[in-house]
Amino acid sequence: PRYSARLKCVYHTVYLLLLFSLYFEGGAMRLTLLHAVSAARISRESSGPHATVRATVEVDGGISVTTPTTSTRSQMLAQMQERVQALAVSKLSPDSKAVITSTLLPTIKDEIAESINKEFVTTQSLLEDAVKDLEQETETAVAAFRRATTADTKLSKCRAAEKESFAASEKCVADREAALAANAKDCSDKTEVAASKEAERKAAATIDLGASLCSPEACDVSSDPTCGLGSMLTAVQGLQAEAALKARAYEALVAEVAEAQGEAAKVCSAADKYAAEDTCAEVKGAAIEASRICASDNEAADLSKCSFGGDLQRKCADLTGVNALIAKIKAHDRSDALSEPDRASEWTTVQRLMCTLEALRDDGDLSLGAAQECADAEDRRYPNSFNYFSDRIAAATATDNFQCTETTIQFSGNVWSTGETSQEFEMKPFSPAISLTTDTFPFAFCDGHVQVVWKKTAGVYSGGYAASVAGDGYDYNKYNLDGAKEACLANPNCKAVTCASGGTTSCTLRASAELSKSPSAEDTYQPEMEVPEQPPMPAQQMSWTKAMGVYSGGYPLNANGVGLDKSVLGLEVAKTACMANPHCKAVTCARGGTSSCTLRASVELKKSPTAEDTYTAVTVAEESWAKTTGVYSGGYPKNIDGSGQNSARYSLADAKKACLVNSYCKAITCANGNTDSCTLRASESFKKSPSAEDTYALA
Repeated sequence: PRYSARLKCVYHTVYLLLLFSLYFEGGAMRLTLLHAVSAARISRESSGPHATVRATVEVDGGISVTTPTTSTRSQMLAQMQERVQALAVSKLSPDSKAVITSTLLPTIKDEIAESINKEFVTTQSLLEDAVKDLEQETETAVAAFRRATTADTKLSKCRAAEKESFAASEKCVADREAALAANAKDCSDKTEVAASKEAERKAAATIDLGASLCSPEACDVSSDPTCGLGSMLTAVQGLQAEAALKARAYEALVAEVAEAQGEAAKVCSAADKYAAEDTCAEVKGAAIEASRICASDNEAADLSKCSFGGDLQRKCADLTGVNALIAKIKAHDRSDALSEPDRASEWTTVQRLMCTLEALRDDGDLSLGAAQECADAEDRRYPNSFNYFSDRIAAATATDNFQCTETTIQFSGNVWSTGETSQEFEMKPFSPAISLTTDTFPFAFCDGHVQVVWKKTAGVYSGGYAASVAGDGYDYNKYNLDGAKEACLANPNCKAVTCASGGTTSCTLRASAELSKSPSAEDTYQPEMEVPEQPPMPAQQMSWTKAMGVYSGGYPLNANGVGLDKSVLGLEVAKTACMANPHCKAVTCARGGTSSCTLRASVELKKSPTAEDTYTAVTVAEESWAKTTGVYSGGYPKNIDGSGQNSARYSLADAKKACLVNSYCKAITCANGNTDSCTLRASESFKKSPSAEDTYALA
C-alpha cells in the first residue's frame, strides 16, 4: 500500500504521454511509446534487482522503449532519463512544453520524489521501532538478571545457614552421645560403689567368735576353782566389746549402702531420662526446616534464572533482527524498499531528470553545460541522513546490558554441593553455560523447569490478599511490580499481582486466579508458566522403585502449571497424583512411613538428613511381563489406598495398568486362554492351577 501513490503517478504519466503523443518541431521525429510501457511498475516490490531496460532508435527516427513486465524503480528512472535525453536533440513544440510543465514536473516532484521521502521515513521508523523493542527487551533482561542474582544470592546464603544448621545438629548429637556415655559411666560407677558397699556390709554382718568361748570338758577345781570361767568371762566381755564395735560399724555401712544405692539410683534414673528425651529435637527440626526453606529457595532461584535466560534469548533475537534490518538498509540493488543507497541513487536520478526537463522547458534544448550543472547542483543532492541509532544499539549491548556474545552467566558466582552432613556442604565457583538460541533451554538446569511470563490485564483485580508463606496471616505488604512478581513466585498462595491503575509502585499479592472488573481501573498481572511439553508416561508403562534414605529436591508445579504442589498425601494417592502431573518426577515420604508423602520435582536424589524414602517411576516395556501357563498367584491384593481387597475382573491390558499403580499387586492371573477375565493377585510365588490358569508377572 505504501507504494500505491508512486504506481498511480507512473501510470498517469505514461498514460498522458500516450494520450498527447509528443511531436518535435519540424515533424520529422516522433516519440512513440510502446503500449507495453504502460504496464511497467516503478515499485521495487514488483521487480527483481536484475531487470533490464532497452532503448532503440527505429528507422523512421522514432524512439521505441521496451521493458520487461517488471523493472526496478532505478531502472525505470534511468529509462525516463534516457527518453528525455532523446527528446533533447531538438527543440520541443509548445504542446510538449506544456506537458512538461503541467504534468511531468509536478508528477515527478510531488509524487515520485515525495514517495522516496516517505519511503525514507517509513524505513527510518521501522528501524527505530526495532531498536525500541531491543531496548525494552534489554531493560526486561537486565531487571530479570538482577532478580535472578538476588534469588541466587539468597539461595547461597540459605545454603550457608543450612550448613550451620546441620553443624549445630551434628554438634548437638555428638554432645548428646558424649553426655549419654558420661551418664552411663557415672551410673556404672555409682552402681559399682553401691555394690561394693553392699559387699562390705554383708562382710561386716558376720562376727567370727572363734574357739575362745569354748569351755573345757573337765575341770580340776584343785588347781582352778572357777574351771576357767573367769578367763571365759573376760573373753566374752572382749567379744561383746568387739561385737558392739562391729555392730556400730555395720550400722554405718548400712547407712552408706543406702546412700550409695540412692545416689546410684538417682544418677541412673537421670541417665535414663536423658536417654529417653530427644534433647536435639529442636536443632534437628531447625536443620530440617532449613533444608525445606533452601529447597524452596533453590526452586525459586532456578525459576528466576530460567526466566532471565528466556528474556535474554528474546533480547538477543531482537538484536539479531536489528542487525539484519540494518544490513538490508545498507545493501545495494535490493528488490524491496529498504535500501538507503538505492534510495539516494534514485533521488539523484529524479533530480537530474527534473533539472533536464526544466532546461528543456525553459531553453528548448539541453547543452552539455546545463547537463553538468544539473548533475552538480548543491540543492539537488539527497537531503536525508539515515540514523542507524548506533549509540542506542551500543548502549543496549554494553557489557552490563549483555552483548549477546555471552557463553556463561555469573549470578551469585557460586553453587553449593550438599549432602547428609555439614562436611558434605561445599561452596564452589559457578557460572552456568547459557544458550542464546530461542526454542532451547537457556541453562541445562532449566530442563523440566518453567519460564515465567507475566500476562497483564488492565481494568481488573484479583480478589483477596494472598496468605503469607509462614501461614500466620495475610500478606498486606505493598511492593513495586518487580518485587511483587518475585514475592508472588515464592508464595504458593499467590495467584496474581494487582497494582494501582497505570502504576508499578503500589502492588499487592492476591489470592484468586479469577479476575473481576475494577472500579478504580487497577491492573493485574498473572504468571503464565512456559513449560517444556512433557506428557506424563502412560500408566501402563509405569512402575515404582523405592530408594531409602534419600529425597528428591523441590516441589513440582501443579498439573495446570500454576503454583507449586505441596500437598501431603498417602503413598498410593501420591503415586497416582504424580502420574497425572507432568511436572512430578518422584514421591518422597517421611522415614518408614506411607502416610506423609509429597510430590517432588527432581530426578536427582540426595541423601536425606531425616532418612526419608523416595519412590521414582520407571518405564516398563510390554515385553517385561512374563507369562507362565498353568499356574496361579494366591490371594487378591489390597486396594491402592490399603483398604479391603481388589477382586475386580479386568482385561489383561487394563489389569497390567491397575497392577502397576498398586504396590500390593505382585501378579495377574487370567482364566485359561482368556485375556478378558483377569484379576490382580498378591503373591509372588505361583502354584499349579487346577483350571490351567495363566499368570503374568514383571520379569
